[in-house]
Parts: sequence; C-alpha cells; structure tokens
Amino acid sequence: MLQWMENLNDRELERFLRENVSGKFFCGFSLLEKTPDHTYLSHLRFKIGQKRLAKLFRKFNAQLKAQGLIAEEFSFVEASQIISKTNL
Repeated sequence: MLQWMENLNDRELERFLRENVSGKFFCGFSLLEKTPDHTYLSHLRFKIGQKRLAKLFRKFNAQLKAQGLIAEEFSFVEASQIISKTNL
C-alpha cells in the first residue's frame, strides 16, 4: 500500500523504508529493524498474485472512500484492445 500511495518502484521503496521512520512504522517495522530489499518486495508481490493484489486495492479504496478521504473524480479505462467500427 505504501508503494502505491507514494508512487515508488521496488528500489525506491527499499530506500524509503531504510531512511523514513514514518514509513517503517506504517509497515510495522521497529526503528532499528532491518527492512526488506527490492528483490524480496518483487518476489512477495509475485507470490501474492495479481488477483489478490487487485482485491486488496479495491478493499483499501473502498475504506478510504467510506471515510471520505478520497473521491473518485475520474475513471480511466485502458481500451487499446477494443476494436472500433472504423477499424472494421
């Protein structure tokens, strides 16, 4: 969630957790606890799987919306695979 909220790639998240106390506490690490490296984060995301991650993000967004912390102003749809009438 932190990686998504802060718009970080795996290497940036590794550095963020190593250097940012609030990031460590958000993720449940103690001040002096060693944080995971970027390869661990990548492997973990692969093990969780795309469907489970999507489900987690939907639940997270629903909770934020319910508390009034975010609002859905725009909806983006990836439509590169849609065949239009002009292509036919």
